[in-house]
Amino acid sequence: MKFPERWATVGAFVAALLLFFHPHVESARPAKSTDCTKRQGGTREITLRPETRRQFIWIKLCDHLTLINGYPTPLYPAPGPHPHHDSFPELDVRRHLAPGETWSSVLSRPGNYQLHDHDTEKILVELTILGVS
Repeated sequence: MKFPERWATVGAFVAALLLFFHPHVESARPAKSTDCTKRQGGTREITLRPETRRQFIWIKLCDHLTLINGYPTPLYPAPGPHPHHDSFPELDVRRHLAPGETWSSVLSRPGNYQLHDHDTEKILVELTILGVS
């Protein structure tokens, strides 16, 4: 095997490992909600833009998540699975956000979730909420 071919093989192997071990599947059952009233979490802002590919976000339990619509048109971000949005109801905006509009929520359930555009079903964000140890 020549030098470039060896690195191509190594790269393909590493990519396959990352795809296999990445927590890209939503939790089968919603995790139990945590009482975040006594915990002060941080704040994370995510701007959703049409030119941005799927974003992978890791965030801590009880952090505040703020979504910002960076699209020039209204956007309806929602958790999966489409069309019911029942994997994390507190993360469902339940309406379209106008361009530049923000929406916030406290993340009270650890797990893996996807946010998608309700109108196009395009995956916008892969969100991993890390539990408190």
